[in-house]
Amino acid sequence: MLFIPLLSYLFNQTVEIQSGFFQNNSYLQGESVYFNVYLKNTGSMTLSGLWLNVDISDPNSTNVIEGLWQYLPTLSPNETYETGYDFIWTVPEGVTLGNYYAAIGLRDLSNVYDIEYGIDNFNIIESEEPFPLYEGKIIFHSYSDYEAWDGKLFLYDFSEQLLTEISQGWEIDHTINAHFSPDGSKIVFMGVPAGNHNSSSWDIYLWDLFSGLPINLTANNGLRDEDPKFSPNGSEIVFKQDGDLKVMELINNTIIHTTNNGHSIEESMPYYTSDSQYIIYARGAGISSDIYLINKDGMENQPLENITNIQEYYPIIRSYSTFLYTRWVSAENHHDQIYLGYLNDINAQSLSFNDESADDSDPFPVNSEYVFFSSNRSGGQGGWDLYLADINSSTTWSMDELNLNSSIHELGICYFSGGNINGCNDPEACNYDETATEDDGSCEYEVDCAGVCEGNSEFLTYCEDTDGDGLGNPGSETELCNGLIDETWVFNCDDPEPDCIANDTYICGICNGGGDGTDCNDDGVPDDCEEIYDEGYIAGLEEGVLTGAQSGDVNGDGVLNVIDIVIFVEMVLNP
Repeated sequence: MLFIPLLSYLFNQTVEIQSGFFQNNSYLQGESVYFNVYLKNTGSMTLSGLWLNVDISDPNSTNVIEGLWQYLPTLSPNETYETGYDFIWTVPEGVTLGNYYAAIGLRDLSNVYDIEYGIDNFNIIESEEPFPLYEGKIIFHSYSDYEAWDGKLFLYDFSEQLLTEISQGWEIDHTINAHFSPDGSKIVFMGVPAGNHNSSSWDIYLWDLFSGLPINLTANNGLRDEDPKFSPNGSEIVFKQDGDLKVMELINNTIIHTTNNGHSIEESMPYYTSDSQYIIYARGAGISSDIYLINKDGMENQPLENITNIQEYYPIIRSYSTFLYTRWVSAENHHDQIYLGYLNDINAQSLSFNDESADDSDPFPVNSEYVFFSSNRSGGQGGWDLYLADINSSTTWSMDELNLNSSIHELGICYFSGGNINGCNDPEACNYDETATEDDGSCEYEVDCAGVCEGNSEFLTYCEDTDGDGLGNPGSETELCNGLIDETWVFNCDDPEPDCIANDTYICGICNGGGDGTDCNDDGVPDDCEEIYDEGYIAGLEEGVLTGAQSGDVNGDGVLNVIDIVIFVEMVLNP
């Protein structure tokens, strides 16, 4: 609520609008807006014939409603009046989202009063979903202009709903780009000693939260030191120094020169990967700026995102496999947008909450679901404002809801969750959880033959069942993973007839049938009889050898004798 008392002293007639309030801080499309105004006759005369006009302007300063709102009653000297929450406007569908402002005009028939007073503002929002974060802390900076040297650091605690300007009284100017240590107990940031407003005065500072003054880690080196970030294990920081990438071990302040080519190739905005071994950074400047990955020892330098004529910068690691960064919409549209990039060969994706008519930048991940960012999109308080977005949808919350945005720039947000996500955080483990911040000892490293982490599948001997009778073909023995086989492979390997599901092929070669299966040539004589007389039986009697049922040994007992003749005659008489 903006309190602007304004007095009009005319003919000893004085009315003061003391305050005004909207009933809610934010409204959805279709909801009704109500307003309440407090007035007082501070003059010595009784006043009558007054009324209030109301004008509401949208984020583009265009009036969406204007005109008569309420007639005022007669007011005696020193009498106060409250309008009560009275209807002003119903928010239409499709209206511009963002901040709306109300101006109350005091009018009378004699035109003595014809003045408008700015009173209050409210937000029209897209979603009725409440702000989703209730824990953790953010740190960000605010300045009127980068060249104004007036940057200040602010800390906001979500659980306590408390905003603190932490840089006050530090004797350090233009404090910006802060980053939390992994345990949230410290921050590193860049700034200049008070009064030293030149580019070579930038230094890196370390501060234990709420305990003493910051320590200047790069004091008196005469170099430009910027963009510090903690390593995930908290033992180092990486930063930019005169256009190069440097790593500092915090135990003894030893410097590792990751790159050492000066400003011939600008290297900036470094950020550690999750294993603390590599650094993702912006290489080049302006239209030539690209995203690169390099080992902290200076080896294995490789591009990740390097589209020609597209500025890509401000990379922030999100997980073991992904990162956030800022890039232009296209070579023609230079509005900044936030992208999700990958540390492998997957193509980067523009996030759905981007506004291609505005600049969205400085992303910082909360978890796998949410991301903070800054934007100069329509409806803000002015300049760059802070926002939170659902990374999987277009739902966006302005930090106006927490009164963190102002008419100048809010940028460089960093989040500390204040808590741990338990799980396996070793990327070499088969049950690795990229969102885990605390290793709970659950990591597993064995994958079975079916590709299941700590599964029970194993290689066993199977035979192929080609006819589907549940019996495997002899000679088809194969070692297969029991977690991957289908029903065509079985343990049994004793199928007597691999091509006959009934395992009952008749003389005519037909599986499980073909007439009665005994007279293949339809001559009226069973084929067994023809073969016995023509080939088998006589030969069998002469040779006295067993050659099978077709050779005369009808009952298959291995002996040719009169019993076979009796059976044969019975077959002829009673086919």
